[in-house]
Amino acid sequence: MFAATRAGVMVKKAGTAVPYRYWRIYVTLLNSSGITIGLEEIELRGTVGGADLTTGSTPVLVSSYLDNGEEGAYPGSGTVDNIVDSQFSIWFSAGGGPPHWARYDLGTAQSVAQVAIKPGPSTTYCPRDFIVQGSADGTTFTDVKAFSGVSAWSGWQAFTL
Repeated sequence: MFAATRAGVMVKKAGTAVPYRYWRIYVTLLNSSGITIGLEEIELRGTVGGADLTTGSTPVLVSSYLDNGEEGAYPGSGTVDNIVDSQFSIWFSAGGGPPHWARYDLGTAQSVAQVAIKPGPSTTYCPRDFIVQGSADGTTFTDVKAFSGVSAWSGWQAFTL
């Protein structure tokens, strides 16, 4: 494992790509003083710049989600529905502060080369520090790559593993 700084972002890398059935974005720190994460879309790409391995039917489990009753809920499934720029298709975690996480079940073990994230309505809700993790069983996760100091959120951001 090594650490390097790229464009002001500290990156740790685990090594060779390993295929996992379950992938998780594990957020440890948000921008500003935020306690809630808000993301529109997360893509798990098999190749850098390639197609998204998730679909609208990909099972998503999140640490928590905001449910405003009559105003609606903001579950993790909003991150794989391919609907962007809609205030109703966003995952907002319930309060309480990090860590927050979203776990994706790809059905079979697959290698992920890049994670692309479309932020929600405000950079306050974006992750500053997060870890991309993989798992064979959905319970025990291995850190694949950690990102820290991410602060330049505007539109889609791609993170190469």
